[in-house]
Amino acid sequence: MSTQGPELLNMAGHLFLERYISSTLQIDLDNSTSAYDLAVKMLSPNDGECSKYQFDASIAYYNRFRLLGKIFDITYALKMLQSAIDQAPEDRHDIGAHRTSLAQDIAAAFDWTKDLDYVSKRISSLLEEIESTPGGDANLKLVDGLALCLRSRFEQSRCVAELFETTLKTFRKASFPSVHTLSEDANDSGLDANSDNAVLSLKEQFEQGIDPGQLSMTIASLQDASCQLPPAADLADITESLSLHQKVIKNTPNPNDHPELPGYLSNFGNTLQCRFEHTGNENNLSMAIYSFQCAVELTPEGDTVLPARWIALGSLLKQRFELGGKEDDLSKAVSAHRSAVKSSQMDDLDFDYLETLNSLGSILLFSFDHTKDLNDVSEAVTTFREMVGRTPDKDFNLPRYLNNLGEALRRRFRQRQAEEDLSEAISSLEKALEISSDADEQRPAFLTNLGLSFHAHFTLENDTKKSQMPELHNDLELMFQVQSRVKIGAQPPDTDR
Repeated sequence: MSTQGPELLNMAGHLFLERYISSTLQIDLDNSTSAYDLAVKMLSPNDGECSKYQFDASIAYYNRFRLLGKIFDITYALKMLQSAIDQAPEDRHDIGAHRTSLAQDIAAAFDWTKDLDYVSKRISSLLEEIESTPGGDANLKLVDGLALCLRSRFEQSRCVAELFETTLKTFRKASFPSVHTLSEDANDSGLDANSDNAVLSLKEQFEQGIDPGQLSMTIASLQDASCQLPPAADLADITESLSLHQKVIKNTPNPNDHPELPGYLSNFGNTLQCRFEHTGNENNLSMAIYSFQCAVELTPEGDTVLPARWIALGSLLKQRFELGGKEDDLSKAVSAHRSAVKSSQMDDLDFDYLETLNSLGSILLFSFDHTKDLNDVSEAVTTFREMVGRTPDKDFNLPRYLNNLGEALRRRFRQRQAEEDLSEAISSLEKALEISSDADEQRPAFLTNLGLSFHAHFTLENDTKKSQMPELHNDLELMFQVQSRVKIGAQPPDTDR
């Protein structure tokens, strides 16, 4: 039994996962992760099957993270995947794919974990692996993974630096209103260039009767901020990342037939986009678009990553449209998102397909805002309806999807004045609020959109009739509740006049 136990538990994990795909019940996914986890714990790390079971467990935990959005699940999935790679024999046929998955999962999980130290350790580990790995495909995959991690470290360092600068600017304006351009006048170079102004401002405030104790705290805080100010995001990581991507692409054999080249091109495109967002160099954006155009052209139909590459290409084209205003870029962006939906697989877990639908609906709404083409917003409504209909009730994304459907319906109502659109919009937005938690950071947006929908409702022509006044009063009362929750400035109209 001791030798069969892990194998049986791993099989149970597979069965529960398959049942979850059809049932969408969280309990099946919980049982799947538990079975995989127990299988791993019953094996010795030296067991040849241990790394295989760890990889299976990492997939299950990642699926649960996609469903519930809990940081524990994504960090545990990364831990399992790293352990699987560390313990797997080097001649294992899928070790290269596991390493690439780990590098990509690190980048994907960054928005949730913010664990810069983890990425730095992974960079050191990859450097050691590259040095000990002979040339060939395995080495190229490691170099590509290193480039991804360098990009992630650059992005996180940039976010930290920008967040600190924003906080410091706010602090300066609050503490020294008379010198509110303290950082701006010095091109954000730090405190030293304006230290005299800061001292004069402090002296003026003290002379005006401000509490000396409070001033001491202000000075101490300012000194601490000066000491802790991080350097501006260093371009070294992103530059090295681009260089490594180029090296990988250049050294890929048989480029027209090599299965990994589309992925290398996609990673290169993402890194170019990252550099564009930091430097504003439009050449980087154009190169990123070209990289993804090549990637989607080389990716075979049926490949599960093809939809994501179409979405990335569409997003880049949308960015270029926002810069230059060329209608051709907008049209191609919408077409790319449509291609993403067409190339999606619906017979597997629906997470990726739902996000693909959401991306298509969003770009269609964006296009409608610029073209006022009723076909765009109508297609967006149809797309969002399918997305909501396919989403499990306990999926943490459902409130966001309902909000998007409600907003699309409200915009179509403004165009064609069909009351059924507005009624469905209000129903969707009310449900989004009902199932979202109070801590949901998007809840204010849900409330705002619901308030706008109520406003549209009582401006309908028949709401001015006497017989409709009680219903109108209820709408105004609800709108007032929305207004008070989101603290918008406008007050509901006075119905007693």
